[in-house]
Amino acid sequence: MKIIERVFASLITKILTFIVNCYFTIVESLADLPLVFRGMILGPALLVSAISLYQWIEKEFPNRPVIAINSQRIQHPNYHSIASHALKKFSMLSSANKALVIKNLEANLVPFKQWMNQFQQSDYRLICLGESHSQSTRKFLSEAVLAEHNFDALYLEVNPKELTSIYKRLYSSTDYFPLLDADILQLLRSVISKNPDISIHAIDITDQQVDYKVPDKQSRDDYITDNFLNNFTDKGRNIVLIGAMHCNDSAPWFYAKMKKSFVNNISKQVTNVRIYDEHEEGIIEAFVFFLDEIGIKRGHFAILKSKELQPIIKQWFPLTTVFSFDLFETVIIYR
Repeated sequence: MKIIERVFASLITKILTFIVNCYFTIVESLADLPLVFRGMILGPALLVSAISLYQWIEKEFPNRPVIAINSQRIQHPNYHSIASHALKKFSMLSSANKALVIKNLEANLVPFKQWMNQFQQSDYRLICLGESHSQSTRKFLSEAVLAEHNFDALYLEVNPKELTSIYKRLYSSTDYFPLLDADILQLLRSVISKNPDISIHAIDITDQQVDYKVPDKQSRDDYITDNFLNNFTDKGRNIVLIGAMHCNDSAPWFYAKMKKSFVNNISKQVTNVRIYDEHEEGIIEAFVFFLDEIGIKRGHFAILKSKELQPIIKQWFPLTTVFSFDLFETVIIYR
């Protein structure tokens, strides 16, 4: 062992000596050049070095963004006509039909805490949680979902290299580090505090997979699915936290591919959930405005069976139906 240590130390010494010699050789060469040429070489070199240093500092020590609070009820005016149109159609219904619409909505829309209780008591084995990578959503997930539920495994939209970088900060005094533009540390600390033995897995496409990706034959979601299945142990309760589109139940995306790969008994115990801020998208804001105006006022709420909403509601909110209700088993809206 001592011989190996001496050989290794000698090798390191030679490498460092070579680097230092190269540095002094370059400096001496520049010193022999006329002043104008030294400026032409050193100026851009110093500028590039300064920019690189700034980028490294920004990456390694990012600043927490300041989030402006907007309390306006209508933040997507271009979509407000959807709510106005639905309210006009609703006002034209008979009292009996109005009552049917409200009954259907109240049967499918439940307070968030009620959904939490039902969810915790269910026999699900895996939930795909689709998010928008926003700071407010990560905060809500940290405080209201992941800090309250019991999980055995968490799968993140991150590659192993990125996960290692996150782990370095997780158990330090760092209070902010972004994953896909939103803080991930508070979320991980919340889920670990509730579930100390939880295993955390990286399932995003790796740099090596990007290099060997076959164009037009293998998509990013194909690799995410493969990476997930390679890590999945089917023990206890599992949660996948991933971008919303990857989590929808249609052919090109991760959730549909993953669900299809499971045997029948497991596929019946997986579900997908989309989580929104009430003002995150215009089509959601319009739907929430409509609910408030017809007297169905909620705090945070869940649409338990979004695919089972009355056809007339889907007619009034076609974009919400196509891009949300028909793609997710459950839709959660926090306010």
